[in-house]
This record gives sequence, structure tokens and C-alpha cells, in this order.
Amino acid sequence: MSKTDLPLEVVGWAAKRLNVGVKWVYAQCEAGKFPHYKVGRYTRVAPPEVEAWIEANRGTGTSMKETPPRSGSSKRGVQARAQLSRTTKRAS
Repeated sequence: MSKTDLPLEVVGWAAKRLNVGVKWVYAQCEAGKFPHYKVGRYTRVAPPEVEAWIEANRGTGTSMKETPPRSGSSKRGVQARAQLSRTTKRAS
């Protein structure tokens, strides 16, 4: 089967297959660590290549921790910065 004959799936399929979030799959694709195809502005994955990637990375320690979370994305972090901002304004 040539690459032009590969069936393509949406990124959500790969996320479900790996039991991870869609954002993680997109981040791995952007980092060049996950097999994918760009179809215009869309990202697609080929199931046989995803299965091969799973086998190649099985037991290697590849985990979601390789992609660091964005700072300040948690609700608690936003609340803490808002509280700090209010406290700083009062002290001035």
C-alpha cells in the first residue's frame, strides 16, 4: 500500500486510541514526534502508522510528561495571580 492509499483519520481517533487528550496529540505532531499528515489546515493520522508508532515507543518511557504544560493554564494559577494583583494594588 503506498502512502497515497493510506486511510486517514482525524486526530481525535489517535487520541482515543492512545487514551490521551487531543491537545497532546497535536503538540506531539507539531514537535515532529508523532506521524501525521497536513491536509490543508487539517491534521490527519494514518492508523497503520499510529500502530507502528505505538509498537516502536512501547516501553521506551515516552509519556505525556515530555510536553510540558503551559504555565498559568490552571484555574488555581489564574486565581493566585489575580489575588497577587489585588494585593499589590492595595499596597501601593
